[in-house]
Amino acid sequence: GPEGRWKEGATAVYNNSQLVLMGGCTKTSVKFSRNDLWVFTPDEHGGGDWRLVKTRNNPVPRRGHVVVSNRSHLVMFGGKSTTHLARESYEELEDEALELEVQPGEKCLVDLWAISKEEVVSNKAVSPRWTEGAPFPATCRWGATGSYVLGQSGKK
Repeated sequence: GPEGRWKEGATAVYNNSQLVLMGGCTKTSVKFSRNDLWVFTPDEHGGGDWRLVKTRNNPVPRRGHVVVSNRSHLVMFGGKSTTHLARESYEELEDEALELEVQPGEKCLVDLWAISKEEVVSNKAVSPRWTEGAPFPATCRWGATGSYVLGQSGKK
């Protein structure tokens, strides 16, 4: 299974029958952030199995991000990465005037990503692909929690 994690993003899927874990740090510094994706399937004896999911178009490694699940996708948002890993397009979105707790070498992220939930949890040979969405239009977020809401049409 995955190395021990700190500030990983995780969400239960399919009526809590599996757990998906994305990224996080293997040590307390952001420079040890990961961008790997794991699925845990419990068994009836109190144990279970971890499976690494190889994905394409991976987001930068991160910690302190949000991962939620809706009917069709896993959605990941924000967190922190290191300056050398964060994409240049997000550097100008950091608002240093707010005196955020961003340490030297850290980059607070505003990016949003989605990946097919079915492709992640199925044990097929396909490598699911992350798709980048629109960045968050305000200051960055990390160490947050996430949830989804139903629209008036009943869609998540």
